[in-house]
Amino acid sequence: MESIGNTENTGNMGNKEALRQNSKLLTTLLEVSNLVSSTKELKPLLEEILDKLRKIIEYENAKIYIINNKKPVVIAHRSVLPPGEEDTFPFPTDIELFQDKAPLVIDDIFSDDDIALAFRKNMSSYLDTVFKGVHSWMGLPLVYKNTVIGVLTLDNHEPGYYQRDHVELGTAFANQAAIEYENAKLYNETVKRADETKTLFSIQQAITSRLELNSVLKLIAGEARRLSNANSTAVFLVDEDDLVLSILSGVNDKNLIGLRIPISGSAVGRSLLQHDTVILDRPSFDDSPELELIELTQMRTCICVPLIARSRPVGVIIAFSRIFDEFDSEDERVFSMFAPSAVIGIENARLYEEEKRRLQENEQRRYVAESLRDILEVLNSNQPLEQVLNFIVREAARLLHADFAALFRLNNDKETLSLQAGFGLQDHMNTNVIVSATEGILGKSFMGRRPIVKSDISHDADSAHLGAVTNHQMDWLYANCCGLMAVPLVCKDEVYGGIALYFKKDGKQLEQSISKEEIGLAMTFADQAALAIDNTQLRKQASDMAVTAERNRLARDLHDSVTQTLFSASLIAEVIPKIWDKNEQEGRKRLEELRQLTRGALAEMRTLLFELRPAALVEAPLEDLLRQLSEAVTGRARIPVTLEVKGKAVLPLEVKTAFYRIAQEALNNIAKHSRAKKARIELRSNEEEQVGIVVAGMSISDDGRGFDPDAVTSQHLGVGIMKERAESAGANLNITSSDGEGTTVEVEWVGGMRTQLR
Repeated sequence: MESIGNTENTGNMGNKEALRQNSKLLTTLLEVSNLVSSTKELKPLLEEILDKLRKIIEYENAKIYIINNKKPVVIAHRSVLPPGEEDTFPFPTDIELFQDKAPLVIDDIFSDDDIALAFRKNMSSYLDTVFKGVHSWMGLPLVYKNTVIGVLTLDNHEPGYYQRDHVELGTAFANQAAIEYENAKLYNETVKRADETKTLFSIQQAITSRLELNSVLKLIAGEARRLSNANSTAVFLVDEDDLVLSILSGVNDKNLIGLRIPISGSAVGRSLLQHDTVILDRPSFDDSPELELIELTQMRTCICVPLIARSRPVGVIIAFSRIFDEFDSEDERVFSMFAPSAVIGIENARLYEEEKRRLQENEQRRYVAESLRDILEVLNSNQPLEQVLNFIVREAARLLHADFAALFRLNNDKETLSLQAGFGLQDHMNTNVIVSATEGILGKSFMGRRPIVKSDISHDADSAHLGAVTNHQMDWLYANCCGLMAVPLVCKDEVYGGIALYFKKDGKQLEQSISKEEIGLAMTFADQAALAIDNTQLRKQASDMAVTAERNRLARDLHDSVTQTLFSASLIAEVIPKIWDKNEQEGRKRLEELRQLTRGALAEMRTLLFELRPAALVEAPLEDLLRQLSEAVTGRARIPVTLEVKGKAVLPLEVKTAFYRIAQEALNNIAKHSRAKKARIELRSNEEEQVGIVVAGMSISDDGRGFDPDAVTSQHLGVGIMKERAESAGANLNITSSDGEGTTVEVEWVGGMRTQLR
């Protein structure tokens, strides 16, 4: 009975110990599960799991290996292993021993068993450090979804320490650790993806919210460098068949900006041609066109990410050499998410710049149109040529953003140019400045009839000016300006000179900044100047021709009227004495005829003087003007013309002028065509003060042979001219005539009291 009772007691004690161990195991596993929700980083999590393991299994050293690309790597440990050596610490045995998912126990690593011998061989360099004093060792596979993902290793100083219960407890713990590791890995991966998405979204917002292309490129290069932990990054943009280096981050060499490499035949261009991200090592760039950039970055590897917009290549992002390790598929994944945002940012910035450029072009066109309109107004204003040219040169300098401008005229010697107009040069240059027309930039441009743009004109100073008097003036210009644009000025296929636009020293490359449109605009201003010069010459020619024509007309009128009248008067004067002696009454008759002829000649002369002096026509009363016309016709045509004036209203100037010209044309017709014996002019005006209306009328009649109005067109007898005169003054014209009944010309005007009455 006692033995039975003792046996039962012993069994009960064993059961209690097993229950205690199981309870302890379950508690520990529960604590391990709770760690996942409180610890995000894998390494700290696994190290705490190892700390929890010590509660159920004693050990000297513990390590967790995770199999990565069939290679076990230590990712957590509790041992004397020096920090930083985890990645290179070897696995003590052949990892293939755990593919059957069975634990492995070595009772003594210093025994002669094959496994112990292999253990000591693999760990030979660590037997006196990590495994100093260790004898027993146990490896427990980490199994997840029926796959060995790693191994948990424990060791102890006591040989044969690890027994079946340790293996069972450790296996249960290892399986739970594998689950928690995968859960933590999934959790961290989820958090990482969420952080990546949030980060990329923030980057996308930042990139797409910027509109200046250079600012967008800087942000892209900086964020690409940060996301990939790269030493440096670069962004290339596509320009026709080339890639152009547009931005660098991490290295400071502005001289490389603008580096062009062909897409076809370059290592970087390969990613664009393949439409895929590529990872390249240093030898891939031997003898490549981008070798200068590769040497600057001192890269080991680089990742090239193509930027594609709707199958159209935009550029390439290149990241050079990661800080900790080389680029891998994870970097490709991150960049594949980053690239679309970069493309959108670049495209938006380009659209903005294109729209901005169009607005500037439209604004520039508006300025140009306004300037040309102003120039046309000046051209039509009859201003002196010097003022017109100065205005054109000033507008050219303003619209082309030049600091100084000058218009040079080719001298008669065809070898020198003289300053004719300028802008901004008043205090430094005068019209005595003479420059060479056969040497220097100006000579080449003007005489070669082609525009020339130079960003550095210092070498041209010696050949550009002549004479000691002008040297200091031109020296000042060349000392204060670095750029020059010269355009020729051609009038009627002859070189007149040219326009020179000078730009101050500001460091910019003028040849690159001046566009073809701006050169064309400068040529347009030269054409406007040529037009002004041509107009001046034409006006002078027209003026000379007008003077000549007026002289000829006066000579013809003098010959047709005054000369003939005076000739007739001289003949009568010669015969009067003889006639007087024979017949005094007849002599008196001839004397009266002589008086009429001389009065007519005097009237003709006054009429011609009115034509020479238009101001006299304005100042003289209308009745006086009509009296001069009637006396002139009487004297010239020997047709008595009587004038009758009724009323005293002063007519507006345009009405008075129209009445005068109509009367002049009608009297000329009477003298030339009517064969009349007498004529009559009646001028009447009536001022009705109560209603504020002035009525004026004039009639010119004769008793000549008349004509059929239906048979005479408006081009005959000056009818069209008289009608135009009447219409211009707002008057009505009526002509009545018939064969043998004479002719009457009537004109009538009705208007308000817009002028002073006297």
